[in-house]
Amino acid sequence: MEEDPYTAQYANPRKRKRTADQISVQDQQHQIWADALLDYFMLLESDDCFPAPPPPPPGINLDKAIDEKGHSAMHWAAAMGAIDVVKDLMSRNARIDCESNNLETPFMHSVLFTNNFDKQTMTKLARLLLPTVRKTDWFGSTIFHHIAATTSSKNKYLSARYYFDSIINVLLETWIPSEVTELLSKQDKNGDTALHITAQNGARKCVRALLGRNVAVDIPNQQGVTADDLIRQLNERRRTHHYDASRIRDASSSPFAPDGRGPGVNGDSLVPAPAIATAAAVRDLQYRSQTAAAMMARAAPAILDKCRQFASALEADVEIKEQEALEAERVARKRAAEVDSLRRQAADLGPLEFEASDPGLAMSDEREEKEMRALIEEAEAMLEIESMDELRLLVGSSSQHRLTNGDPSGSENNVEQPPGTMGPPAATTNGVSGADVNALTQKLAVAQRDRQRLVRDSVKSMSVAGLGEKQGDYKRLLRAALGVKDAEVEGMLNEVLKELEQEKEMAMLEEEG
Repeated sequence: MEEDPYTAQYANPRKRKRTADQISVQDQQHQIWADALLDYFMLLESDDCFPAPPPPPPGINLDKAIDEKGHSAMHWAAAMGAIDVVKDLMSRNARIDCESNNLETPFMHSVLFTNNFDKQTMTKLARLLLPTVRKTDWFGSTIFHHIAATTSSKNKYLSARYYFDSIINVLLETWIPSEVTELLSKQDKNGDTALHITAQNGARKCVRALLGRNVAVDIPNQQGVTADDLIRQLNERRRTHHYDASRIRDASSSPFAPDGRGPGVNGDSLVPAPAIATAAAVRDLQYRSQTAAAMMARAAPAILDKCRQFASALEADVEIKEQEALEAERVARKRAAEVDSLRRQAADLGPLEFEASDPGLAMSDEREEKEMRALIEEAEAMLEIESMDELRLLVGSSSQHRLTNGDPSGSENNVEQPPGTMGPPAATTNGVSGADVNALTQKLAVAQRDRQRLVRDSVKSMSVAGLGEKQGDYKRLLRAALGVKDAEVEGMLNEVLKELEQEKEMAMLEEEG
């Protein structure tokens, strides 16, 4: 509580007293309970702490503010990491979306303090207050903007990183990654995202946490500055810091210092002097040879510049490698999430694959298919027999009709050749010429093929039709007779038919006996 500047105004909550003639009895009870609750929170980690939080009086408004900023009891319970108090207030129908004077929710208020980080309770709190995660305050700031704002203090870098990871992980339990990324990329009234604020405050670990969630870096704020620009400035400050630190180390009293004096005997150096000397050290060197002095005066500054350029190039390479490492980490996390998703899908499809690969089921399907083909062939044969019987009846009735009408063609094999026709008489069959017989034979073959096709179509239609419209009535009849459910009727058909056949055989044996 002492680390946060927002709590300074609550050092003495009893200063908020009002006279009895200005407030009602219920307001007095609410004020007494609010003061007791704040005292409970203030002494929570001390030796004089209360054994339990004070229960609210019956009938008071639990969502009413208990301080001048409009924070309710739920705000302070969430900020203090008091999960039991939060649950108790929720069981008493206290709202988790109540707002302070600046439209701040309890979830937003909780990340301004390190209590949930010290107790490691943010995951539990996030699951309770998750329905309010999309809300924004008067400035358009989300809870992630509030977390980013705490990085203005270096003491809260660790807690901010913990809050980011905890809340995002809870969101990913029920949200898809694109929805989480969209919420993280939301802008406030300045156009800043949470990544803008963390990069501006130099919280490198928080920046990495957000980049690992694919947060957009090319969104400009109202000044036209993107998060990528701020990250580049942050990296530049880091390079400058390392360069200044290296210069300070060169001027130290290390045995590797430019003067070359170490802890050896009589001041002799245990290691050679560094290959690159500073310009001041070069000027201090005295040579008896003018050529040597002139060479050192001309060559030493050039060599020093080249070494600095080489060091800058190496530093730039290191920065590039760091960026590549961040990108590789982001890709690795994305691929890990995809692998987990595929594993879950494979686990869901596992029983289906096992069922499809079961040899027993395959043999059963093959056996049923053979039985189906046999039944279809039997039905086609029966229809063929019925068709032949009907055809015989038709042919017989047609012959009888011709005889009854006095047509002699039914008993004669030849017809008289017309007069004036040369040559032998044409062969006839029942009064029909040979050409007509061939034509009729062809027509009969075509009719026979059409009939066979119609037989197959009829069998197929009968197999698909099943019991027709009365199938439901038959099922209800069997269900009423057997006293079972609809889903169990089809599974018991074979057993019922078997029992009926056994009863029929027993009845026949009794009659014969």
